[in-house]
Amino acid sequence: MEKSKFRIEWRIENFKVCPLQYERKICTPSFSVGILRGTVWRLILYPKGCSTRNHTAFYLRREYSDAGIGEIFVDFELSIQCLPRATQIIKPFKNVCFSVNDIYGHSGFPECELENRTVFICTLTESNERNENIWKRKKENVELLSAQLHNVLSDEFFSDLILQCGGREFRVHKAIFAARCPNFLAYLTKSQKEILTPINISNIISPDSLKLYLSYIYSGKLDLTSIKIPSDLYKIARRFEIADLCQTMKSFPQSSIVRTKFEAQRHRLIWSVYKKPIFKPLIRIIRVDIKNVRHLIANISVRKNDNGHEVIIMKFKLIGCPPYANVCVAITVIIMDKNKQCLGEFSDNCLLVENIKGKWIFCIKTLGLEIPKKFILRCDFEIYDGKSSSTVVNQMSEKLLFSNFTQLPNDMMKLLKK
Repeated sequence: MEKSKFRIEWRIENFKVCPLQYERKICTPSFSVGILRGTVWRLILYPKGCSTRNHTAFYLRREYSDAGIGEIFVDFELSIQCLPRATQIIKPFKNVCFSVNDIYGHSGFPECELENRTVFICTLTESNERNENIWKRKKENVELLSAQLHNVLSDEFFSDLILQCGGREFRVHKAIFAARCPNFLAYLTKSQKEILTPINISNIISPDSLKLYLSYIYSGKLDLTSIKIPSDLYKIARRFEIADLCQTMKSFPQSSIVRTKFEAQRHRLIWSVYKKPIFKPLIRIIRVDIKNVRHLIANISVRKNDNGHEVIIMKFKLIGCPPYANVCVAITVIIMDKNKQCLGEFSDNCLLVENIKGKWIFCIKTLGLEIPKKFILRCDFEIYDGKSSSTVVNQMSEKLLFSNFTQLPNDMMKLLKK
């Protein structure tokens, strides 16, 4: 039988112009993985490298565990998918032991493969090689406890509390409620005048949701066959602070998508150029809507250097930004002949800082080719300020069976001690 897997995709837009420098990182929000017993994880990325320059480092980090799980052995796979070419680089890891705050991954993904739209993928599953022996006996014991408590609910033996909901009656046990959901028990009994007086709770939950809820309270399991999780189940879990039910519902998704977008503006300038002995600079003013910058002036010219080689000289100037503000420019320059055949291409990034009024920033590149008298010059600009935002979108599979066995035995042990 194939093991259950959790897959998270981290989709980064405008990754090519990511402004982070060497040893600077970006992270996903923390996410909970139900098939790894509710442990919490995070993906970490060093776009410009961590231990190896000119490479991208991609890591998986274990954050924390409310369930008190010390070590967990995990099989996982890190991969990078570059769009639109759909090339993929994969690094698998087997039987890795993760304690809280441990980090594992790969620091040598080639930076040159990365495109504007890049997807970082992590697939996780619990390793059978070590965890089966460590947790098998404990799991069997807890599953037996879960089954026996569920039988207590089904058989209604020794019930001392009756709940009415939608014309149906549910007989439950105050002791179980005291251990598992004390706030809910306090809400139920505050207005109860006599023992075994039915308590109507139709105003806060539907009968079907209550049946699911009671099943979870007694057994630690939620058995759902629909992607539609009742909204009132969420509400009652939050209202009465049933922490392990909230945590279980957080781990419902079998896959997640994290989107991070670096804000960038794209501009393409194309000139048909006739190269005269005295080449006048090509000047264009680009309107920019990043931060407080109003305009970016691009000044482009072709000259010969001291060695007689022709070079592209680019000058940039910011207008309308506050002192010491910075804007980054990624530029790709393509030289084509009049038939639009590419003769040469280069790309570069530069950081513009408005610290001296009227200052120009230079970018010079030797092409190593003789530029014809008539040629086409195409310049693709990407202008950005490094501001990033991330959102999380969770997707659920169609059939779900979730369990949270970590809190159930703890609650029962507290009950026995009392």
